[in-house]
Amino acid sequence: NFLAQFLMQLHGPAEAQCSSNRELIRRLKARRAITSTEVEEAMTTIPRGPFVPDEQKHEAYFDAPLRLHKFLFNISAPHMHAMCLEALDIGPAMAFLDIGSGCGYLTVVAGRLVGEAGRADGLEIRQDIIDLAHRNLRQMEEAGVTCNNVRFFLRNCFLPDPQGRTYD
Repeated sequence: NFLAQFLMQLHGPAEAQCSSNRELIRRLKARRAITSTEVEEAMTTIPRGPFVPDEQKHEAYFDAPLRLHKFLFNISAPHMHAMCLEALDIGPAMAFLDIGSGCGYLTVVAGRLVGEAGRADGLEIRQDIIDLAHRNLRQMEEAGVTCNNVRFFLRNCFLPDPQGRTYD
């Protein structure tokens, strides 16, 4: 994909390409995209691979955005997820909202950060993308990762929440 190739030219192939989640996390820490043990633990527990389509699995741990042509959206680069999570300083029992949650990766990682006492909600405006996020969430649960506090909703974020939910 074009973005991955650009980043590899910018940073060099050795910097952008990782072959495993463990290697990716190590590089993100070395580059200071991950600075807290909480974000490190969450991104280690929730690998990006299960959220990437089969035909792009070889790119799952590249530090580059991935274009999902079938769904017409990108999965952001891991360093962007890490830096956003660090900047948001998400903690236990908080309520997290991910607008345009796509494949669900960031929402599920945030769900790990808020813990069982918190909640992480993802919003999308297309049912096929919600279905993708639900499939990915089921994969994580089948792998033994508890995600009871993560939910995805088909809803336009510009309209009032009919249930009056608020977020931190």
